[in-house]
Amino acid sequence: MGKKKYDLSHAGSHNPIRQASSSSKSDMFSFEITNPMPDARRGGKEQTKQRRFRNACGCYFGNAYLVALVVFVLSVIGFAGAYFMGLFSKAVDPSSSSTPISVSGKTEIVKAKQSQLYFLEQVLEDGTKVPAARSYDGEDWEGVQPLNLIFQCKRNVCRTEIPNEGSFQVRHIGTDHLPTSTSSSSARFLNQATFGATKDEIATFKDRTSWIRNQVAEAPSSHREYYRERSNFRLSMTGADVGRIRGPCEQNSRWYQYAFSNVDLGKTVTFDTSGSVTLVLVDGEVRTELDPDVTDFGTTSPQVICLVTEGFNGQVKFGTDCKEKTKNQLVKFTVTAPQSDRVVVTAPESSFTDLEKKVEHVKLLSDTATRSCITKTDATLFALEETNGVYYIFDPRVDRVDNSHGANITPARPGEECANVPKSFLNAHTCVADTSACKGPQFSSAQVTLDAASILKFYELGERHVHYVEGLTDLDDFLDLSSPCKVTKSRWMKRSSGECTGDNTDADIVSVIEAAISESADMNGDIVDIDVKGDCSDSSDSAVGAKIMVEGVCYENVHPNEHDVYDFTYWTFTHIGNEQARKGGRPNPIAQAALNDSPSMWFPSHHPLDRWDQALKENNKNALTYIGRLGDTLDFADLPAEVQLKEIADYFGASPTADLEGGVEACGSAGEVPSIPALGMRFATVTVDQNDSNNQASKLSDQKHAANEAKEMVWTNVALRGKDQLRQRVAWALSQILVVSADGVGANNENEKFLNYYDIFVRHAFGNYGDILREVSYSPVMGSMLSYIGSKSFANMLKSTGNEIYPDENYARELMQLFTIGLFKLEIDGSHVLGDDGKAIGSYDNDAIITFARVWTGFQRQASRGNVEMNNGDGSSNNIDPMKIKYDHHDIFPKADTLGGYLGDRVPLCEDLGDKAFLKKGATYRYLGRSSQPVMMYDHKDMASSEKYFKRRKEPLRRFELDPGSGLFGALCNKDSSTGKCAFKSDVVLDADIPCYGNECLVQQPRVVLLNVTSIPTYYEYIRQPCVDLMFPENPTLITNHQGKARACSNPNIPAALATCCPDGTTKCWTSAGAGPQVIFTGERVTKDEAEARCAKAGLNAVSFTRTNYDYSNTFWSHQPCHVQVQVNPDGLIARVDDMGGDGLDHVKIDNRNYFHVSWEGGAWPRVEDDCHLEVINGTNPCSLHVGEHGGSSCLCNIVVEHSVPFSSQDAVPGGKELLEKLNIGYIDASTSGELTQSKIGGKKITAFSDSTGNYTAFKVVDDTGRTHYLKNLVSTVYLKGSGVSFRNPPTYMSVTEATQRDAINDVEALIEHLLYHPNTAPFVSHRLIQRMVSSNPSPRYIRTVAEAFTTGKYEDFGSGVYGDLEATVAAILLDREASSSILDAEPSFGVIREPILKILHLMRSMEYAAIDDEEVELRNMEDLIGQMAWESPTVFNYYEPTFVPHQLASHNIVAPESQLLTAPFMISWLNGVHSLIRYGLTRCWGGFAFDARTSCSDVDNNKKTPSELTNVVGSLTYKPSPLPEPVITPAPTAAPPVENRTCVDDPDWRRWNFDGNTTYNGHDCESSGKRKDQGQAWVCNEYGTSAIDKNGVTDYSACPYSCGSCPHNPEGLIRGSQVVDELSLLLTSGRLSSHARRIIVDEYEKELVRYGDVDKAVRVAMQLLTVSPEFHATSFHDVLDDGDMREVEVVVEEDEGGDADG
Repeated sequence: MGKKKYDLSHAGSHNPIRQASSSSKSDMFSFEITNPMPDARRGGKEQTKQRRFRNACGCYFGNAYLVALVVFVLSVIGFAGAYFMGLFSKAVDPSSSSTPISVSGKTEIVKAKQSQLYFLEQVLEDGTKVPAARSYDGEDWEGVQPLNLIFQCKRNVCRTEIPNEGSFQVRHIGTDHLPTSTSSSSARFLNQATFGATKDEIATFKDRTSWIRNQVAEAPSSHREYYRERSNFRLSMTGADVGRIRGPCEQNSRWYQYAFSNVDLGKTVTFDTSGSVTLVLVDGEVRTELDPDVTDFGTTSPQVICLVTEGFNGQVKFGTDCKEKTKNQLVKFTVTAPQSDRVVVTAPESSFTDLEKKVEHVKLLSDTATRSCITKTDATLFALEETNGVYYIFDPRVDRVDNSHGANITPARPGEECANVPKSFLNAHTCVADTSACKGPQFSSAQVTLDAASILKFYELGERHVHYVEGLTDLDDFLDLSSPCKVTKSRWMKRSSGECTGDNTDADIVSVIEAAISESADMNGDIVDIDVKGDCSDSSDSAVGAKIMVEGVCYENVHPNEHDVYDFTYWTFTHIGNEQARKGGRPNPIAQAALNDSPSMWFPSHHPLDRWDQALKENNKNALTYIGRLGDTLDFADLPAEVQLKEIADYFGASPTADLEGGVEACGSAGEVPSIPALGMRFATVTVDQNDSNNQASKLSDQKHAANEAKEMVWTNVALRGKDQLRQRVAWALSQILVVSADGVGANNENEKFLNYYDIFVRHAFGNYGDILREVSYSPVMGSMLSYIGSKSFANMLKSTGNEIYPDENYARELMQLFTIGLFKLEIDGSHVLGDDGKAIGSYDNDAIITFARVWTGFQRQASRGNVEMNNGDGSSNNIDPMKIKYDHHDIFPKADTLGGYLGDRVPLCEDLGDKAFLKKGATYRYLGRSSQPVMMYDHKDMASSEKYFKRRKEPLRRFELDPGSGLFGALCNKDSSTGKCAFKSDVVLDADIPCYGNECLVQQPRVVLLNVTSIPTYYEYIRQPCVDLMFPENPTLITNHQGKARACSNPNIPAALATCCPDGTTKCWTSAGAGPQVIFTGERVTKDEAEARCAKAGLNAVSFTRTNYDYSNTFWSHQPCHVQVQVNPDGLIARVDDMGGDGLDHVKIDNRNYFHVSWEGGAWPRVEDDCHLEVINGTNPCSLHVGEHGGSSCLCNIVVEHSVPFSSQDAVPGGKELLEKLNIGYIDASTSGELTQSKIGGKKITAFSDSTGNYTAFKVVDDTGRTHYLKNLVSTVYLKGSGVSFRNPPTYMSVTEATQRDAINDVEALIEHLLYHPNTAPFVSHRLIQRMVSSNPSPRYIRTVAEAFTTGKYEDFGSGVYGDLEATVAAILLDREASSSILDAEPSFGVIREPILKILHLMRSMEYAAIDDEEVELRNMEDLIGQMAWESPTVFNYYEPTFVPHQLASHNIVAPESQLLTAPFMISWLNGVHSLIRYGLTRCWGGFAFDARTSCSDVDNNKKTPSELTNVVGSLTYKPSPLPEPVITPAPTAAPPVENRTCVDDPDWRRWNFDGNTTYNGHDCESSGKRKDQGQAWVCNEYGTSAIDKNGVTDYSACPYSCGSCPHNPEGLIRGSQVVDELSLLLTSGRLSSHARRIIVDEYEKELVRYGDVDKAVRVAMQLLTVSPEFHATSFHDVLDDGDMREVEVVVEEDEGGDADG
């Protein structure tokens, strides 16, 4: 064996070995590492020697991997740390000095010239160097992180002031060693912008700009489409909700030749041996004949089939405990035949074709014309290939509709749930109106009491396994829970009074709990949930399980989930015990409860309680769907969509809310393509039907794989094969900002929902970041990840449960911290805004989180639908379509923003829209079809039917019907000129003002309009433009219900209530007395003035009435003033109180506790500790101390609202920025108003709009982001009456008296817009994207450049010019000089540590990975092996934190995020997997990354080393070195140089070889190796172009007549290692490989080449060494140390058969 000494200190100038150097001899690092390439002459049999690593303490660690592990660990840990900082860079003489120049104070520094790099750094007392600034390529000096010095430059000199802390020095960094070729520059760019550059891409690369432009134009590779096309899964013969079966007589129907499939599970098999052949009968029907030699089928009596391995000779098990078995044989009939009615297809051989990826014994029926066919869809069906008499069995595969490029307008097909997609902002452009498409039902309200009888109906009528939980309190470890005094919710259940004896709970604790139960408003009859956290002290947890008498009733403390009601349906398929029960012949333990007619689900007493807790945690979110508590009364419309099934709805009295006969709006869903049968089922799809369970999905795939990795396979294959590399690379970067993970979302074995989420980034990679935020926010995947699905407003929870339950805060927090603005206020260049104390100022506080959590309330999944992956059949959660907002679950109160304002600032007041806004340009109408029920607003369910309305209300239902002669009718009808019929559109936006016509002139604001076309009604809903109300009206007026009872105070200037008038002398306004006709349509809302005018016109009185029988579901103007107060809590938060006594809406009653933030002038507010006393200007103190009925004190204050006009003259109007700060109330587009005069205010870029008296009404201002704002010249202030204490009157989108989905959507949109346009967002997002693509520590100038592209929407000619444009942003990232200047690769703080998964994909792509048989690439368990894989982030914070600072950089304040993954286990696994991939191909053997698709690694163990020879490999790297030019042969010199002059020549291309592979080296080892004992002859090709014989190190030039092109022992011809390694370096390191590393790799390549005479093996050696070079793991250049700084490290290389680094 041969031992080699390698000087590893030459691996790079930043090698940590230098840092660790010591004069002590014992401090030497010693390595003994086995050579992974065994010597072929020894047949790979040489014994492996011990490998060890001895550090300074003398410890030994078992390792196994050649230079790979050593160089990798040292280079990646060291080079990711010390290298990254440039701590050990060799300082090159600056232009005026041979040493670094110290600088201080005010300093002038000359700019670097072209191809020069100057670097300024701070040197701390301990020698630590901190980056400060740089100049390169003739550019101005610029600050770099973390010090970011500021410079002023003029010509070739820049000035700065050096800080006083520490000393500073400037130095010139040598760049002569950097690659300068065009190809290296191209490769460098491509490796930033793709998943790895290929030879072809580098060769055809022209320039960056045109390449980016071409990539932007490249069609997106949708991950969802890729998946669905290759997911032709099986359905049962009865069909399933996910799609319909492609029938046996249809083209591309699928057939298999083997006898058994998973469809047969649960059926009986019988082996009939009574005849001349053994017949196999399944459920009594002949399936096949057995070959005579097949006798291993056990008994002949009927047995139940329990396991089937599909395919010829697969295993089939049956009988008791699955003990009997046989082989899965091919179907054949020689003596008998199938039943005649079962043979449905007879066709020639040519009609049966293979799949694109051939699957043995599987065919597709390729045509429909050349065969006979009988349509039949039940039982087992056969096809006869009549040419050869071969039989096939029909394989029922899914046939799904195409919703991808627009709406599918066909009705649902038999056996198929409706695939129509609900309309949303995402797909509105695809929607088609007035179709015959199907429509999923939406149900009306109906009361549901969760008692035992009702719970059983969910299974009886809908097969939903709904149960309440029992047994949690009975577990021994229940008593280990925390005391009610320590938790926010404790549950107490009524017991018989006799059970309350013997409790020893502390009396003080009992007193607190008694009071809480007694005061609780919980409306459940048997359960009370209370919150006494902090109100009592219970260090011993004695109150756990306590029994307490309250007002004569016994209450027992139980588990907080005891008697909770859940939908367990998903668990019947996924619960871990199901498979164990099936194998043991036991019934499904979860399904058994429903089968036994039990409303409860007992938690097993043998399970620990944490098993239940685990079921409720994040990774099991979808397993259990919470419904309520036993005894709760709920609204059917509020139930989870999964249980809102028609049969169940009928039972509870809920009815579909729309007429489904025609007039249906059909909408599409991006990426929702049908499967392509020829592509087969390559990816697992989770479906639930009677013969398939979730764990079968991957087993039934044509390519076996782990079910939970299908989505990762899609991502990997698109990354490797997609033509839109830049789009995919940007999508990957975005996915690491807006993170979701499979574990965080739950249902890890599902795929489509994740891929649909990822496609958000694919679609918008060059789109707008605002669209990404919107789609992510409405995504049910993100809703599950950050748990805001189902979050409800505080008011809703208080009303429905009686408990104080606050909205979920997760998304509110992470949306700010991770997705938009970050933790600290930022300048445009990404630097922190500092306070007076020099510390960074936070960008938000906890109040902002609490406030924004209120925005994310009311979100619910859409109803389940067909055509998508389903885990629960028709009750599956809809995790594809954007969520909807349930209006009455959404918080209605004002929300302060993060910049001192409110959501709704600069938005028009609703009262300013005018009473004919519905006829103005821009007015929007939404198609409803045959349904009269609005979607964005709420009308009582009775209004859905004229008949039902009349029956219940005793009055006709009035519709707002448009006259065919009106312009609005014409705009909505959109008459087709060729047919004369209406061609209805999904959405109609008026493109011009329309004059009113007929009744339109009487209406202030419609809700739903009716077009009667040929007696067929068609409805449109009017969608009012976004507007706000001020929370406190100036002159509030009382509105009442139909009984005259007070409801709330309302602004009289908005259409908020109905006009009902009474005849003289009465206050009871019956419709028979003429009160009804004062409305144009049922449900009409008008202003107070309009109500009074209508009453006067009808000769009726607009007085307060006591009762009316008209439209009792609505509210009415009472024509009386109303008293509004504010309730101020100790923190200065306020709640609105409408003083109604005992009446009124719950959310504005006193003590409603719906507190929100206001901006108190001067920070003064009434304080409880001062007994609410205020200094009064006039009158009495407006506030009084109030002690609430639920405890807690507050100040209850009377208020007065004042409106003022701040600007009355041109001189008083400030500049635009100040105007935006002073005016917060928006205005309508004043430029369209004919009543206002427009004028410019000189020099201020402001347009003013004046009324007829010359007073300013509004202003038009354009802000820094390019947005145009119309501002009303008005300020509204709320004063505490009689005092000077005041706050700005806050706006709100949501009405206090009538919440709507329309306004909730506007509320959400306002928050998205606020965060999108926040000054932080552009630099924050720009910084994160730069980190993912170019450099971990970008300069502030670079961040500013990219952020300006983000804000302007333009970079050069890229982008739309709209704020948030990512095309411009990405172009700026890649085209900026910081990304394109290769000279910066030598700058210590520049570049990135590369992500582990990107390095693997880079290797596979650049080294031309090719799959065997077109297999989809699957990389197994990457999250466990290397710490990174798509969908496998451990948290929402990504795989690593963007601000992560490794220990080596702790004192330098620069980050290296990816180094957080550089743990020893991850690095070793990465090494093993990569080197296995290089040596053997993609396999599981020797630590490989492949899925266990093959059964054995014996091929590798038996030394079949070439990937093409291995049978357990799914693909391999197929890279071949580019052909070399023909050698130029020159004659040998007439006189050979003297031998003594040839002993040591510094020529890296000169190599001499002996038969045994030993080398004579140039350089340091030249002389000693040149004197080796001769072990044979070898031909050598030298620089003279001749061959020579080498004997004992002596070169004889005259002895070899051969030319270099035909050296006899180099059968491949002239293969110079330097050229091969240079090409590998170009592809894998962009040509940055150091000269020292290059020499080592060239040596090893050439040695391997001579040893085996195999270029492929030599190339693989070079690949292995390159993948452990520091240049491959980081994007910067690594130079070598000079001799004076080197440290000898001994590496012992022992030849071995191979092994991985785990030993």
